[in-house]
Amino acid sequence: MASPRQPGEVELVKYGKVSWPISTFSSPTEVHIQSYSSKESEEGFDSTVITEGPFGFQRAEKGFRIITGKIIPSEPLQVTLFLPPEIENQIQSGKQLYVFVEFLNGSDLEVHDSFMGVDIQKLTKESVLFRLDPEAFSYERNVDSFYEAMIYLATAQKK
Repeated sequence: MASPRQPGEVELVKYGKVSWPISTFSSPTEVHIQSYSSKESEEGFDSTVITEGPFGFQRAEKGFRIITGKIIPSEPLQVTLFLPPEIENQIQSGKQLYVFVEFLNGSDLEVHDSFMGVDIQKLTKESVLFRLDPEAFSYERNVDSFYEAMIYLATAQKK
């Protein structure tokens, strides 16, 4: 349970961990990491990120969701994700890793998603660390109205 009065961290053995500083959440909430596969998100990624040609990005088979319940974080979260085997193999073959986060833009009538790259703070053989800004969180993707951020790891040829 994330508390507004103390820093926190949640870890899932298979996926990674999320940590946050004090006062990131205005009231207690639960924070989760999940692996997911969504045709809608995959299509959004493929339509906003170059996926063809010699420098096209190849995304992981599944993405990650960071869920913060009914509370949006007020500060950036530090996210460490464990690299899926297909991404590890691509990096070992000389490709470069990228982290893409889905952002939603629009109005009450129409919402458009786009994926934008975020800076990698640290890369190891097993994991990647990056900062996830509050703007990445939206409640519009799911029926529960929980705030969540959608993330894909992808690789591409080094430029």
